[in-house]
Amino acid sequence: MTRAVRTSLVALLVLLLAGAAGWAVRPLSPPATPPLTAALSTLPQGSTIVGFTNWRQLSGGPVSFGDLGDRDLASRSDLYGSSAAMDDLLGWSVADLEWEVLAQGGNAGAGVLVAQLDASTSPAAVEEGLADAGFTAADTTDGPRAWENGPTELGAAGLSTVMQHVRVLGRERLVVMSESGPGASAVVDVVRGGATAVTRDRALLDVAGSLAGADAVLLERRGQGCGPTSMTDEESQQQAEVALGSANALEEYVASGRGLLARTGGGTDAQDLTFAMRFADPTTARGQRDVRESVATGPFIGRTGTIEQTLRLESATTDGAVLSLRFGHDPESGIFMTGFGPLLFATC
Repeated sequence: MTRAVRTSLVALLVLLLAGAAGWAVRPLSPPATPPLTAALSTLPQGSTIVGFTNWRQLSGGPVSFGDLGDRDLASRSDLYGSSAAMDDLLGWSVADLEWEVLAQGGNAGAGVLVAQLDASTSPAAVEEGLADAGFTAADTTDGPRAWENGPTELGAAGLSTVMQHVRVLGRERLVVMSESGPGASAVVDVVRGGATAVTRDRALLDVAGSLAGADAVLLERRGQGCGPTSMTDEESQQQAEVALGSANALEEYVASGRGLLARTGGGTDAQDLTFAMRFADPTTARGQRDVRESVATGPFIGRTGTIEQTLRLESATTDGAVLSLRFGHDPESGIFMTGFGPLLFATC
């Protein structure tokens, strides 16, 4: 063996040993759970409509806090409009949250909100703020105290009425709010009692996965999105039938969602807006891609002007049984995160 070959082998051995040592000391921690998945895992199984706001992502995004409402990025938040009052009265607000999720339907009732505190905000300080603001504490049978206030008092203070019943889960750094005691308790049952979460719904998780990374998300189960996106008058219905070429061209989805992400450009480069629909099987999803892509450009049936003035279709893709339509969106020309308004390409 030549000296050059021996030198090369020794160098290779040193590199292998160094790599092995580095691997041995590297912490073997599981990947972080995406914020949207973490939020869904707190919600009771019966929830049918879910609104999610990624406050940590928005805080570092290109849109100023005061403009989030006008640009549709805070449409799914119940706390955004109360932020100033929360700061003044409670000592914390959405600026101190990682994310906020609001669920409706089933055990969630008219609405239950879960907020994830950031690392700098103490759960104990949250309870101190509630006490200072006049909330009264009541013992419960399932652990954390219930902090309560009346809707009239909350409204007069500029706070959201979803704060009538508040539970602070210190270990998990979660604040649970609801207009009803049972709604808040349903979340506690999921987080600490092992009750089934809405994540049991595979279709909803598939849709959520296609919207991961968005600043704001709206999810709807069991075809809930079909009605609000349908044509609102007979003329629009007739135009839709002509555009589709068949009254039966649209198949009903089993879950749907939309996600909005702020960009730094202007016009239709200002935002990404994705509509996701989960169908019964991949074959249906692929067939619906062609149908829905064909009506995602041209006249904006049910609205005014053309679709391209508001939404520029970037892609139409399927992943298993999920169809995703991704658009560039001009926030100056229309809002969509409320979930209401005719959208032929997203209806049933």
